[in-house]
Amino acid sequence: MKALALVTDNNDKQIKWLFDRVLAMIAYDIDLRIVFINEGCKQLIENKIWKALPMYGVDEIYDFDAIIQKNESLLRSESISSTELRLMVAQADIVL
Repeated sequence: MKALALVTDNNDKQIKWLFDRVLAMIAYDIDLRIVFINEGCKQLIENKIWKALPMYGVDEIYDFDAIIQKNESLLRSESISSTELRLMVAQADIVL
């Protein structure tokens, strides 16, 4: 099963909720991709909670319309286009 988590907000409450869901998916061995979008891209700098993802085996981390410099990021992410994002959403069985 493939899942896609979209981080679209910079609100700490939503981020904690989403991170808990990501951990649940990891526990069930679901193939997971995470895309940081717009305001959510700030999470790559500001919120250290995401820094733990590679430790849990989540290596597919992407940014869309990133407004940050790559050297400021806490995580290594790959930039994707709108076409690539649409394809990821279409291929995912679960979208958060």
